[in-house]
Amino acid sequence: MKVIIQILRRDGRDLEPYRQSFEINPPLAATVSWALGELNARLPLADIDGKAARHIAWNCGCRQKTCGVCAMVINGRPMLACSAFIEDLTVGKNTVSLEPLSKFPVVRDLVVDTTMLEEKMLEAGAFLSGASGIERARDGRLMEISQCMLCGCCFEVCPNCLPNGPFIGAAAMHGALRAALQEPAAGHRKRILRNARGKGGRLCSRALSCQAVCPAGIPVTGTLASL
Repeated sequence: MKVIIQILRRDGRDLEPYRQSFEINPPLAATVSWALGELNARLPLADIDGKAARHIAWNCGCRQKTCGVCAMVINGRPMLACSAFIEDLTVGKNTVSLEPLSKFPVVRDLVVDTTMLEEKMLEAGAFLSGASGIERARDGRLMEISQCMLCGCCFEVCPNCLPNGPFIGAAAMHGALRAALQEPAAGHRKRILRNARGKGGRLCSRALSCQAVCPAGIPVTGTLASL
């Protein structure tokens, strides 16, 4: 089965986006990561109309749903390219749409600048005052929230998350709780939780769209209950 990969491209930060389509013939169990790698392996690369195209810019790391850097909007839903199977994406159709995450500055094509997530972590106060408290780190919730990859999928889909808005988002709340669970100083631990509660928990509308798209399946309800 031939599949059309339609990509929303941008040649640079300040340039206008445009759509370009490519045709592939994917094997069984092929992912979007495979498709992008296969296209970039073509020399030269041409689009579906036979026009020459520059190679596609996208972030790729582990290809094992661990690092989170390949997050993008696939068929209108934020997800990781390495775990998005083309067979699942083309049920009843033969086109897969790829776009960069829309709430982050686009660097080029599918690559975005996610520095904002780090800034939200700092706003949440998600840092330790000293060495990790080993006993507190044994809390069962720590393993769960430590799976957060800071991929940006939760920020992309959340109706309350805006680039310059006050809400820090699910990832930053997870980070704050993770820091609090390891923080040895009771005073600083309380400050972390109070800060995250004010900038996160109290501003969350409980839409839970973040929980629905989280590649790691982290339940934000548990984090909200712990803040």
